[in-house]
Amino acid sequence: MRILILEDEPKDLKVASDAAHATGYDEIQSFMWLSPAVQWLEEGLRGERPLPSAMILDLGLGSDSGYELLRFWHSRKAGSKVHIIVWSQFEERNRDVCELFGVDAYVGKWEGEAALHQALKNLRPAENS
Repeated sequence: MRILILEDEPKDLKVASDAAHATGYDEIQSFMWLSPAVQWLEEGLRGERPLPSAMILDLGLGSDSGYELLRFWHSRKAGSKVHIIVWSQFEERNRDVCELFGVDAYVGKWEGEAALHQALKNLRPAENS
């Protein structure tokens, strides 16, 4: 299974990648900046590469915003169901905004790696349907 990770902190990127591997994702495409992640998804939407089955997205990306990827995906997904986990340091109140974009889970980084791992495990039955 394929997953896209958008995370600008190397330590957190490793945690997300390790959690993805541990829950069965064998193809991990990671980005530390918004623009190449959007380009990669655009190529997938054009059929030039397979789309991921899931994404892990940090909302705080230095000078970029993870919300931009949520907006992009929400406006262009063309019926494709890619599961999205927001994994962020942003305050809990951001959960409500993310739900408007149809994210599958919002995990605060303060909840730890186990919470991210569990959110990924919870996606597995949904991916097979």
